[in-house]
Amino acid sequence: MYEIALNGEVRIINSTDEFAAVADELVAKHGGGVPSVRKIEAQPQPQPQPQPQPAPAPVAVVRPTGWGDVHGKSHVDEKAEARITADMAAMKNAGFALEQPLFAAGTRVVQEGVERAATLRQEFEAKPLVADALRDLQQRIADEQRQDVVVPASSIRMDLQGRAAVGKDRFGMNERAFKSLVSRLGLPSAGTYLAACWPELRAKNVNNWQLLKVAEEAAAQAAAVASGKEFEQAMLNLRTRANGEHRDIFAVVTDSYAEFDIDKFAEAIRIAMPGDARAEVHYDGQKAKIDVHLHSTVAPEDYAAGEIFRAGMTFRTDDTGSGGAKGFGFLEQNLCLNLIITNVAAQPVFNVRHIGSVREMAMKIRQGIRDTEKTIAPMMKQWGYARKDDLVAAAVERDRSYEGIGLKEMLAGFFNGAMERELVTVVGRRAEVIPQLVRAWERDAGTDGPQSGTITRAGFVNALTRYAHEDQRDVFAQDEIQQSASRLLWPEHKRTDRFAEIPFLPL
Repeated sequence: MYEIALNGEVRIINSTDEFAAVADELVAKHGGGVPSVRKIEAQPQPQPQPQPQPAPAPVAVVRPTGWGDVHGKSHVDEKAEARITADMAAMKNAGFALEQPLFAAGTRVVQEGVERAATLRQEFEAKPLVADALRDLQQRIADEQRQDVVVPASSIRMDLQGRAAVGKDRFGMNERAFKSLVSRLGLPSAGTYLAACWPELRAKNVNNWQLLKVAEEAAAQAAAVASGKEFEQAMLNLRTRANGEHRDIFAVVTDSYAEFDIDKFAEAIRIAMPGDARAEVHYDGQKAKIDVHLHSTVAPEDYAAGEIFRAGMTFRTDDTGSGGAKGFGFLEQNLCLNLIITNVAAQPVFNVRHIGSVREMAMKIRQGIRDTEKTIAPMMKQWGYARKDDLVAAAVERDRSYEGIGLKEMLAGFFNGAMERELVTVVGRRAEVIPQLVRAWERDAGTDGPQSGTITRAGFVNALTRYAHEDQRDVFAQDEIQQSASRLLWPEHKRTDRFAEIPFLPL
């Protein structure tokens, strides 16, 4: 290596071959002079010494709250595993399609899962009790002041304001009701088209069609008379409700439609459901969806993978003739450790159409509600939900001849049957005691007495205990009545779910 310098500027070159070019450059830059040259001896470069690498920092293993054991044992909780395995088996036997959790059943949830479980419980408790929610729905239906108007199909016309005209009566209609009317009148595929037209055009189309139908009906009637046959005129049921001083049609059905409206459906559900369940009600003026929710009593910190934490029943009904009453059982299962991935399993239980007699339809719906309740009975029992056995429905199932018997007469027969079979210990002449027991039942201001609309097992027992405390002065008689009555609220045997049958025996 060489050092070339001129007027204080120094350049370093690696070989003499570069000397001429660098020297000329320096002379030209400084305006003359002679560059000095000095050879530089290469100095050995010190080799870098290897630096000691710092030891890796220990990785902290964090066990979230609820996950496993602080002593390093398995994070699968044995109690949770046993509980969840039993629950899943019971629900599969009931017909639910469950999924395998992403982690081993019984694996405790992480802290996020614990917090989410607590939130879900709070959301459940914020929902209204089932009786309150259903009474609100019943009141909404009552406020509508519904009336059914059955008229010959050929008598219906439309006025220029888009209302249905039957004689002097005029009924408003929304789009859904109009499409329902057009469909029942037999206008082929015209509902959607005509609904988009202005009222005068709708009226012209419908009225011209109705004139043709009147002519066809007259010809059919004449032919029937000529042949000696009976002529049956087509009838339609216009389902109406109050709208201020006027009435609106909300549905059009045939005259064979069995009326079991949303308020009656809600009443049947309210009677059958546990009083401590919660409910969500959705009603759009024609259809209703009622979700009855039950929630696990397992503490949030004990939740685990596979946990069935919510169960319930969904009921749907339609008052427009386009659907019947349906019932489903459902449950929600946790599949992960943070309670975000869940599986909702459901199974249909009943589907009752609006045909036949109203009494038959009511019996089918009540039986369907009880069948729906049975699908999730294991979870109800485990979570401690109260049973509300319908004694009247059970008696009618055993013997159809009991249908139509008055409620007080049925109640007297149940008291008589329970005393005859010595299910309860009540001293005295039955002809005197039983009317007192009936009056005790009538004094019940809760939801299990007259307010229930039927005779529940809880209401029956409450009447006995009320009679014991209010109508009996003998302390020992009070205790005997109360103890014998309370046994009716529990299964006859610890290993079964079978309750003592309360027979009906006319007094």
